[in-house]
Amino acid sequence: MNFHIKLIFILLFFTSSYAQEIKCGWYGKKSIAERDKMFPFNEAKKVLLISFISTDGSEILVLDDDTRITLDTSNIDKYEVKYLKSFTFHQNKALKKYFAREIVEIDKDQIDVLSNLLFNYKIKKLPKLIVESPLGCYIPRNAILFLDGNDNVISNLEICFECLQAYLFPDPYNTNELANKENCYGRMDLLKAFFDKNGIKHGVEKL
Repeated sequence: MNFHIKLIFILLFFTSSYAQEIKCGWYGKKSIAERDKMFPFNEAKKVLLISFISTDGSEILVLDDDTRITLDTSNIDKYEVKYLKSFTFHQNKALKKYFAREIVEIDKDQIDVLSNLLFNYKIKKLPKLIVESPLGCYIPRNAILFLDGNDNVISNLEICFECLQAYLFPDPYNTNELANKENCYGRMDLLKAFFDKNGIKHGVEKL
C-alpha cells in the first residue's frame, strides 16, 4: 500500500515538473515575408472572420406554438433561420458547412497580425511528458476562413472561445500543438481580442 502511495506521489511530482516546463509566447521569429509564403496565406485571396450558427444541437429554435427545434444543417433553411451566407467545404475529408451570422473580410495589415499570431506565438519547449487540460466542451461558434480566387474555402481555423479551443485545418506546421496545453491559453485571449477589434460579436461577447 505504501509503495503505491509513493508511486502516485512520484508520478504527480514529475507530471507537475514537466507541466511547468511548457512555456508559450512570442518565441517565433518568422518575418512577414516568410509568413506570406506559408500555407494558407500563400494561397488565400481573401481571409474572413465569421461567427456562425452552431449545428451540433446546442442552438434551439422556438416556434410560434412553443415547439422547440434543435438546429442542424438539414433544417436551418427549412425554418428560415436568418444568416448572411453559407460556406461548404471539406474538413479532414468530412463535409463541413457553416451558416455565417457575421462576416468580416480583413485587410493585409490584419492578415499580418493573424499570421504572426499563428506562426510566431508558440511553445518554447515541449517536454516528453505533456500535460493536457481536459476538454470539457467544444461548441465552436467562430472561424477564420481562407478563400481562393473562386471563393472556395481552402483552409479554416475553427474556434470555440467558450472552451478555449482553436484548430487549424489542414495544419501543415503543427500550429495545433498549443491546443489543450496548460499555460498556452494566451493565444486564445489574443484571438478573442482580434475578433472583437474587427467587429465580430457573436461567440466573442455573447453566445
